[in-house]
Amino acid sequence: MEVSGRISESTRKDRLREEVWKQVDRFVSGPKPVQGKIPNFQGARSAAERLVNTSEFQKAKVVKVHPSLNAIPFREQVLRLGKTLIVPPLPGHDFLYFRVDPESVKNKRYNWAAQKRGFNRIGVPLQLEDIPNIDMFVVAATVVSPEGCRAGKGKGYGEVEWGIASELGVVDSSTVVATLVHDVQVVSPEQFPFEMMESHDLPVDLIATPNRIIHCQCNQNEQMISKTESVFLTSRLRKPKGIIWEKIDHQMFEDIGALKALKLKLSKE
Repeated sequence: MEVSGRISESTRKDRLREEVWKQVDRFVSGPKPVQGKIPNFQGARSAAERLVNTSEFQKAKVVKVHPSLNAIPFREQVLRLGKTLIVPPLPGHDFLYFRVDPESVKNKRYNWAAQKRGFNRIGVPLQLEDIPNIDMFVVAATVVSPEGCRAGKGKGYGEVEWGIASELGVVDSSTVVATLVHDVQVVSPEQFPFEMMESHDLPVDLIATPNRIIHCQCNQNEQMISKTESVFLTSRLRKPKGIIWEKIDHQMFEDIGALKALKLKLSKE
């Protein structure tokens, strides 16, 4: 029996993820089973092309991208187009991000540099104080809605990353958050209502699929911070501010070593 609304919403998201994993399975060549993973969907390169053609991307100088397989084509384009790539290492490291500069990619091997074997070799580990301001924050997703609701694979690591970056001041509510998904991973607002998003959940502003770009709808009752910038805020979908420490468990501290450094930094301040 579900004992609270919070558990209820979490359970509903879990069920929605399972439904979407079943739907997207036929569009994934591998790795399988897709359950519990960020889908490496067919058409990821087309989705990447659509995202790089947005004005939000073209204005960006520093782009943070999640390390999943479906984002390889996009990470490649980030480097190919001369932008700085920020990407997380595998779990267990004591730093939050690698920085990969296009100039460090020899012989224009951008696809190699966009893969884990590449950026693990040529990426520069960044201490917290060395992380630059991030112009576009590309986060993994299992399921999204056109209104900006988003769920990852359930571990919350994308939210922790955002929380750390927010604490450092390198992202804020105006930072464009984007994701790359297959079209079947985009569900209706009825399937994924605002109420399923919890306080720590990170919504998205832009959704790139193989067939379209979705600028997530904003609540008309919410005043835009700037009409000239790509800011997509709703009164019910606000980007989290900082780390919600009570949600950080022992495994997260082990997997995301930067959490320990951040806690020490904040205690000194």
